[in-house]
Amino acid sequence: PEDQILKHLCGNAMGCIFTVEESKDCGTTSNCNNCILRNCIIKSFTEKVPVYKEHMTREFIIDNHVIEKHFIFSTKYITYLDEEMILVIVDDITELEVQKRKITDHNQTLLFMLQNKVEEYVDLRDKLVSEKYEKDALRKELHHRIGNNLQIITSLMNLHLQGINDESVKKSCIEIMDRIQVIKLLYNNLTNDKKGILHINMQLYIHSIIDSVISAHINTAKKITFTKEIDDLELSIDTALPLGIIINEGISNSLKHAFKDTQNARLDII
Repeated sequence: PEDQILKHLCGNAMGCIFTVEESKDCGTTSNCNNCILRNCIIKSFTEKVPVYKEHMTREFIIDNHVIEKHFIFSTKYITYLDEEMILVIVDDITELEVQKRKITDHNQTLLFMLQNKVEEYVDLRDKLVSEKYEKDALRKELHHRIGNNLQIITSLMNLHLQGINDESVKKSCIEIMDRIQVIKLLYNNLTNDKKGILHINMQLYIHSIIDSVISAHINTAKKITFTKEIDDLELSIDTALPLGIIINEGISNSLKHAFKDTQNARLDII
């Protein structure tokens, strides 16, 4: 029977909140049928198959305090001295999960800041177009604010990256920083025509993106021959920015994944 497999020790010993609040033994509470740890132990015992690296989040009562704990556990059927047993290996990853949540919250704050700044830039851009007599002063103010604010955000994220060990979170931060860099390069290549309408010189813009990506992946890039044939073309900001992001990610992914053997490697950008 299941109760003989688990005895009455697991939840009681760990301080499972259900055993405490319901004053019942492990195996008899209202949550036991839904307990992933219990179900994996039963699966390993009855089917003689291992279960690897399952996640469990549960509240426990420890020293009369309710504490949410996070675990990764594995279960495996074994025999020892002719007795059938289940080996359970449990890793407490609570601190890692707490730090991950803090990092996620911090990233959301940075994204919110970035969104607000972009909205400010759009408002300034519209004002620059509609009020021609102020275009020079507003453009200087626009560039100044963009440069300062994007640099602040980039510096904050660079500082934040130093304390990140989770590769998935670190990858997300780096992708955000790459997009911020594309925005910075976009505004560095702003031009306006005789009517005061803002355009992006795509030839200069794409060249600046390529140079930025090469600098970020210099160890790989220095072994590759680059061919660049880019037409002299001007586009609006709304069209140029998504193109810039696509080009940036395309070149970055090529340098990361396309060249296992860099001998005679060549990347054509046309």
